[in-house]
Amino acid sequence: MRCEQCGEREANMHFTVVQNGKKTERHLCSACAAKQEGGAGTFDLWDNDFFKSLVNPYLYRETEVPHCETCGLTLDEFNENGRFGCPQCYTSFREQIMQMLPRLQGRTRHVGKVPLRGTGVFTTERQLQRLQQMLADALQKEEYERAAELRDEIHSLQRTDDTGGI
Repeated sequence: MRCEQCGEREANMHFTVVQNGKKTERHLCSACAAKQEGGAGTFDLWDNDFFKSLVNPYLYRETEVPHCETCGLTLDEFNENGRFGCPQCYTSFREQIMQMLPRLQGRTRHVGKVPLRGTGVFTTERQLQRLQQMLADALQKEEYERAAELRDEIHSLQRTDDTGGI
């Protein structure tokens, strides 16, 4: 294979660069690789951060700070001011939020009063609980026709909820 840059010499250096999730491959001869930015042709095996980190991992460790991909808010900034920067922060910090909620709220699921006006999510959940209790009562009383009607109503509500209709 010929060098991509000069086209004269045989390519003896092959680079794979991943930038912004896009993978590019370059095939260069030693002379052209040496001219590249960063001096790829003069790669020193022992003066490379990768190999230095193998010898002394604590010296060259890069610490990845959790942050929101959209607004750039870090977890430390959230802990400092107590506010998220954008709606995406809830998704970015979901794991940390779920660990904090039991300590702060006692639970990770709402169990309080249901608003009279709202999105219908709470109403549907309460209605499902009520119908399941009625179904259990009907089965206990051996009212199988009524139980079948309740079962169908429960399935209908669950299908509507799963498809996002409510």
